[in-house]
Amino acid sequence: MTAKRLSGARMQPVELDEGSMSAGVPVRAAAASPDTHRVAARPVVGRRGRRIGAVGALVVLLLVAGVVGAVQVRDSWRADAIAAVPGLVRPLDGPPQELWRAPVSSVAREAVLVADGALVLLDDDGPVWQLSAYEVGSGAPRWSRRLVPVVTAPETTGTQAVNGVTVRCPSQGADVGPWVVCAITGPDPTVWFGRSRVVIVSAEDGSTAARWTVPGRLLGVSRVQDDVVVVSADRTGLVEVTRLEAPSGEVLWSVPTGDQLISWLGADPVKVEADARFVLVSGAGSAALRARDGVALVPTPPLSAIRLAAAGDHLAAWSIAEGGWWFDASGTPLFPLPALPVEARADDGSVDVVLLVDLGSRLQGLDSRSGAVLWSIDSRRDVALLVDSRAVVTGADGYGVIDPRDGHEVWTVDRDEPLPWIPVSDGGSVLAPGPPGSSSLVALGLGDGIRYWSIELPERVVDVRGVDGHLLVRTPDEVVVMG
Repeated sequence: MTAKRLSGARMQPVELDEGSMSAGVPVRAAAASPDTHRVAARPVVGRRGRRIGAVGALVVLLLVAGVVGAVQVRDSWRADAIAAVPGLVRPLDGPPQELWRAPVSSVAREAVLVADGALVLLDDDGPVWQLSAYEVGSGAPRWSRRLVPVVTAPETTGTQAVNGVTVRCPSQGADVGPWVVCAITGPDPTVWFGRSRVVIVSAEDGSTAARWTVPGRLLGVSRVQDDVVVVSADRTGLVEVTRLEAPSGEVLWSVPTGDQLISWLGADPVKVEADARFVLVSGAGSAALRARDGVALVPTPPLSAIRLAAAGDHLAAWSIAEGGWWFDASGTPLFPLPALPVEARADDGSVDVVLLVDLGSRLQGLDSRSGAVLWSIDSRRDVALLVDSRAVVTGADGYGVIDPRDGHEVWTVDRDEPLPWIPVSDGGSVLAPGPPGSSSLVALGLGDGIRYWSIELPERVVDVRGVDGHLLVRTPDEVVVMG
């Protein structure tokens, strides 16, 4: 692994030039005659003077304490802000240590989430899907419960589902709050039609707060704060998006997308992304909706195979037939796009004046206000992280950092083999895989690529990720909490 520093700040040795630090000009005293007695003058300090001196010292101490307190508050605020960004890790003071570990065989991202301050794990290593909660700091078990048998179809049919049961507990990477939402379905739409379920579990004690049956065929599920967004299809294949309040199940709004499944028995994958502003559905059914009321913001003609993405309070849409467009929060088109903006695993919002678009063999930076091309570089690396006005890029040949303002490469690390997992960041450093053949994690300065420290990780690491600010290391059968 070879690190190349191409630009950025460089630590320079600082030398103090003693010649330039001239002593004060000596004050020459008048010559005294031999007969003259020299009496040393002593300043007379009364009680008032001592009180003034004490008050002055106290003021200085208070000022120093105030400055230190302000710095601590600022650092604490920054640490909390970084930890609140899905995918980032709370700033580390030094090499982290293993706090505890727990078994979890599913490598899906939804298999690990944080709810009400507890780490919740979804595991299918056994006859049942098991949902377990642990205290994040200590690993002490909070609760554990069974959800559904792994291979048995809905109880009402008594039949076996050949490909097993699918359970998903969606999360955007932040603490999901008091409710864990899990969707239970299976691969056979004939068996599972009208029998898929959404289960609302209390993060405090694991009890079932609610259980809903999804009418039709369940295609996808996501969350908007405590609410649940469900994408389903009726018997004719018409796709509908519904937002329900949790845990009551009250329908807040329901919107047909106008799409129809091409094949009722086909897989028809659907991608659902939701936050407090937008609900985006791509795949078998496409929709760009306002999260508050379900109002359609972007035209999504049936069978258009349109792809959607959100960036801040804006939307992007792209299709082979129509190309791409950039929209404001109301759905007003602003300018055309050559491709969708990159979807980073973590984005702290610091890169807001530049849109990064990936054209395959080229990466471009566009002015987010006009769409004008600011720069374009040859690159086959993907943008993985957007943090502190930097873009962390990864590819088969290594990883590095570029400046999204002008596209220049800040530093890079070349590798002879693909990365075993995607680097993460704590806001000040890039936490990346060590040299090929090792199982280490190295911390490199985000702005300069300087190596700060290195630690050994467990063997066979498949993913390293920040979840609600916690550094989690995944292997095929465990999750390791670092801190």
